[in-house]
Amino acid sequence: KLSRLRVLELNDNSLAGSIASISELTMIEVFRANGNNLDGIVPRTIGNLSNLRALELSDNSLEGSIVDVITELTMLEVFRVANNAFSGNFPRTILDLSSLREVGLSDNRLTGTLPPDMLDNLPKLQVFEVAGNAIQG
Repeated sequence: KLSRLRVLELNDNSLAGSIASISELTMIEVFRANGNNLDGIVPRTIGNLSNLRALELSDNSLEGSIVDVITELTMLEVFRVANNAFSGNFPRTILDLSSLREVGLSDNRLTGTLPPDMLDNLPKLQVFEVAGNAIQG
């Protein structure tokens, strides 16, 4: 077991298939798997990682709802899932994550409108990317 692991970086490899459950990595703070061939949905158990500060899964073929991925990640500061196939409405649950500094949702299949009070609820937000979706507002 890697119970003391705090950072797991798997960027730019040829990893394929779905994301295995990493819920046993209870101390993990940073999980990056950008630029692979990952597909399917992100396991809901990722929400059990209460210490997670950065979740970066850009440039894969992941799908499903972003809401399912982030709802419980209250410590999250960086959330980047650009260039995947996530769909559904813009995830309003992002507004509950007041620690967020960076959000990268570009080039997915998101719809809906941006909440008018978004910036009020995310006081630490420095980067917000939603280009290449069907979001209004």
